[in-house]
Amino acid sequence: MKKENSMLNGKILFSIVIFALPLLGSSIVQQLYNTADLLFVSNCAGKTAAAAVGASGLIFTCLIGVCTGLSVGVNILVARAVGEDKPDYAKYVSQTAVIISIVTGILLSVIGLAAAKPVLRLMQTPETILPEALVYLRTYLCSMPFMVIYNMGSSVLRGYGNSKTPFLILVAGGCANVCADFVFVSVFQWGVFGAALATLICQGISSTLILITLFCGKDGVCVAGNWKMPDGRILRKIMVLSVPVAVQAIVVTLSNIIVQSYINSYGEDTIAAFAAYFRIECFIYLPLVAIGQAMTTFVGQNAGAGNYQRIKKGATSSACLCAVLALSLIHI
Repeated sequence: MKKENSMLNGKILFSIVIFALPLLGSSIVQQLYNTADLLFVSNCAGKTAAAAVGASGLIFTCLIGVCTGLSVGVNILVARAVGEDKPDYAKYVSQTAVIISIVTGILLSVIGLAAAKPVLRLMQTPETILPEALVYLRTYLCSMPFMVIYNMGSSVLRGYGNSKTPFLILVAGGCANVCADFVFVSVFQWGVFGAALATLICQGISSTLILITLFCGKDGVCVAGNWKMPDGRILRKIMVLSVPVAVQAIVVTLSNIIVQSYINSYGEDTIAAFAAYFRIECFIYLPLVAIGQAMTTFVGQNAGAGNYQRIKKGATSSACLCAVLALSLIHI
């Protein structure tokens, strides 16, 4: 089985860092989707519109966390199959991931659309910005199937040792998002709806590109042909590995949502200011998240190959690196 960036040999810390850099880039670009919306809306549609976008920022952070968490199990199973040199099993898991992503994305979108207004009210969103916040949130929620497909597809590619292709795809989507924001918000003056529509379109582009990559067979990754019904055992393994991570992301974000609820009671100026601050905070902890994501693939591949001593060394090296990064970022 061809592995573009195998974690099974070579310098441990170097392999982890090189693999983590595209993951960091992907996380930054994904966060920039909402940040770009906020920048264009604040400059072209005014303070109220910016507050409407910012009011739901934490909800999107939670959704991204859920999507990432749900894809962890897929990444681990594919990486382990790569380490064990079981290409057929890796392909079966990848096909299952595609099916799960479509079903899960549609469910999250439907549930989100139904719960959007109650959640915004629960967060004490001011009545002055509630209509626009609801328009932005509901339009954005329509992109959930695309977001889940992209994250699942990225996890499959990372399991094979390829973290660069998902990054390049997301960069293409991010550039398209900025261009669409300019057209819809600056030129057409569609305000918060235009910003959310731009994100919806660009999420669609990213998910389409990731599916094309999975189906075309590049770098040994191919989900085309010989499709089978998902195996219940594989589904259980994916859920057992993924659900705890997704729940953790929800719990962490819920604390911030509670803070956001109190901030919303202070009015539009405070909401807009907090939205700007939170964008900066997100970028600070992303390097640590990238190292953790890289370790998922590292451990998966080496566990499959039985390289447990290499896993221990990798865990120690990555923990030390995260400690250094954390201490450095504190003083930024």
